[in-house]
Amino acid sequence: MKKRFVNLERTDENVADQYPDIFDGLQKDAIQNAWDARLTKKGKDWRVAFKYNPSHKVFIIEDFGTTGMNEERWERYQGLWHTEKVEDVGATGSRGQGKFLFHYFSKDKIVLTETLDEKGIYRFSYGTTQEYDDNDKKLEDFISDIPNLNHQGTRIFIFNIKDELKSGLLNEERFLNLISASWWEIIQNYGATISVNFNGVEKIVVIPQLPPNIKKEKYYRDEEIAKFGKVRNLVLRFYDSEVPVLFQGVAVQRAGMTILRIPVRADETLKKRIYGHCNFDDQFESELKKCELPNHMGFTIKRAWTHAREFIEYKLESFTLEISPKKEKIAADRQILDEAVK
Repeated sequence: MKKRFVNLERTDENVADQYPDIFDGLQKDAIQNAWDARLTKKGKDWRVAFKYNPSHKVFIIEDFGTTGMNEERWERYQGLWHTEKVEDVGATGSRGQGKFLFHYFSKDKIVLTETLDEKGIYRFSYGTTQEYDDNDKKLEDFISDIPNLNHQGTRIFIFNIKDELKSGLLNEERFLNLISASWWEIIQNYGATISVNFNGVEKIVVIPQLPPNIKKEKYYRDEEIAKFGKVRNLVLRFYDSEVPVLFQGVAVQRAGMTILRIPVRADETLKKRIYGHCNFDDQFESELKKCELPNHMGFTIKRAWTHAREFIEYKLESFTLEISPKKEKIAADRQILDEAVK
């Protein structure tokens, strides 16, 4: 067994604590890794499959239409944590800490990984947060009835899911909804395919239907903010009925992923019917990436995000005021008012 470049025995637990929802975090990090590795800009023939194999008690993540890991990427992956940030604006990932979640879900912290790169070179490893081996073992030594990966891409096996996490992780409907809420943009714009199969039946992630009737809608395009770059699109919509819960508020997008949603400050009957999304040009995305949290669920309080948030909240508040019921002024006799204050 080879020692990891850095011994981070309990770091998977510390990293998991940074996620408000570890199940949401798992899907975000897994899909983010695959989307960053897509072979074409628009993700032609790209897809990700999540599957649970009950006979082996293993959770499987497999991607297609991706680069796979060559020697350099393989070494970085086995290092688990490279603290330097990836500078590619179009990439969703940065520090690579999400891989710790894979180990966290395993009772024994064991993760198997297969990859096939662009040259057809196959690589396999098994390991924990402390050590790994990519020479002496094969997939069949762990799982005899699943053939080796036979296409360019990567497949990850999380072994022996913790009992206390199994029911939450394998809640198929919720997992599908979390993926949809995070990755609706690439599903909508590029036809990205993401599937979930936890009970023997494969289900494709779809975007839920928004209410059919829009009562009011506003668009803001190419608005520059404090010289950080431009808001490419800010869309605000008020519907005649409630929006699905995970889509309420304004989605802040970066590199195809919803990082967070800005909530609406309004009466319950109004805020449940407001949906919006916001994306940025490359210059602004680059600035936002610098302050994005490693868990992809928020931003640090730096100037770029502060200005972006203030812009969105101001437009959202103005929009909310426009759709709010107008309060009627009640005329009262002067004598009655005078009597009231005595």
